[in-house]
Amino acid sequence: MAAANTLVPAAATINLRESRDQHLRRDQVVRATVAEGGLEKAVLQLGGRKFLVETETPLMTGQKLSLQIVENSEGVELRLLTFSLSDRVRQVLHLAGQSFDLLPLLEELAAPNHPLAGALSPAARDALQGALLFFSGQTEGTEGRFLKSLVRVLGLDLEQRLQQDPAEAPLANLKGAVLELLDRVQGQDNPTADRIRHLHQLIEATQIFRARLNEDGFLLLPLPFPFLDYGYLLAERHPRGNGDTPRSGGMLSLYLQLSSIGALNINMLFDQRGLTLRIRTESRQSMAFLEGYRDELEQRLQPWRLAGLNFSSDATAPQQHLVNLLSGGRSTVFDTRV
Repeated sequence: MAAANTLVPAAATINLRESRDQHLRRDQVVRATVAEGGLEKAVLQLGGRKFLVETETPLMTGQKLSLQIVENSEGVELRLLTFSLSDRVRQVLHLAGQSFDLLPLLEELAAPNHPLAGALSPAARDALQGALLFFSGQTEGTEGRFLKSLVRVLGLDLEQRLQQDPAEAPLANLKGAVLELLDRVQGQDNPTADRIRHLHQLIEATQIFRARLNEDGFLLLPLPFPFLDYGYLLAERHPRGNGDTPRSGGMLSLYLQLSSIGALNINMLFDQRGLTLRIRTESRQSMAFLEGYRDELEQRLQPWRLAGLNFSSDATAPQQHLVNLLSGGRSTVFDTRV
């Protein structure tokens, strides 16, 4: 348990009589569920009642909270007890492996006659339009800039950028726009509102996953593109060689799930010899199919000084590998014997 933040009831007030009716006592720790998440306001389900609260801690729909009851002259305050990063990972681990499925929602919201179109700020509309162009492949750029743009477009660095520059517009990315959409659909029960809430959960869960893996020297980047069922890029800052000693160079791995060939792992090791590439599939049939392109691959990869190209049929499902890493089971992402 690291810190405590106060959640002050906003629209609904918890007075002393109500607290007695619900058997709430001073300093008591109770459990609540976030019925409607938000950056500054949220709706909490406490027992059989819901309360709109103001919060300094962003809360995610479905999140389970521990609250301490604190009495003052005006009624009861709810003090949010926050936990370690590992605790937060466990709360959202069930979201690992779920697809963002962005394009259908972005295309729906881009329709000029959509009821939410006129209710959004210009910054939010621009962010949604920019995300639509980006994920539909209508933007260009080099690989490095493309990956950096992916983080910015999704808003995975939103809180960090706001901390560095509080005056920066928070809605100039997908997460900022989704936060505004959450306010617009609060209390609504329809498929669009449900998809917006789910997207918000996935973005915040991805931020938590990135923070957790960063502790172990990994950089996680989701790849929510329509041609993938699910996938992510994993960069290891300090690859390990034989004897668990640091290896010079870098390692990148793609963990992908495709409807055509199933799970696909692509491990890329860069060192003084050049690039060593290992392609792993989940079946021998898929391996044989990809191995048929060996000559073409070797030719295309020569500018990177290809040192080795290997195929195998022992791919790990992306979701399984991610859960393993998040659970502390640091597994080698590259077989050094190859």
